[in-house]
Amino acid sequence: MDIQLVDVSASMTLTTKGPLVEFTLTDDGQANVVMMLSLDDGTLLHYPHGGAKGAPQSVTLAPRVYLGVLTIVAMELKHFGRSYDSRVRVGDKTLAVTQGEIPDGEQTDQQTQVFQLRVKAA
Repeated sequence: MDIQLVDVSASMTLTTKGPLVEFTLTDDGQANVVMMLSLDDGTLLHYPHGGAKGAPQSVTLAPRVYLGVLTIVAMELKHFGRSYDSRVRVGDKTLAVTQGEIPDGEQTDQQTQVFQLRVKAA
């Protein structure tokens, strides 16, 4: 797995407007995928989250720069396939994407990516 950061600066920072920030974590592959996004203030978002697929999760964040960690794990279970097609959006920007298949002979494929999130005042 290779998580690609998309709409980030050279310093690996994505900038968005606050204080209400929408995060959308989705996957359109066949594997069983779990995503966790955590920020250094204790905010934790995950996929699946129990809501409708593709529904954003809204969080109120004070204006500042947050250190974030994104972990994506694709698992092959008996009734699921091996492909994953995951993406994370913050507002109208794409934070991260990854596509692929769990390698032959493996039951999981996973990666963790560190980033910064700059929340600006509205």
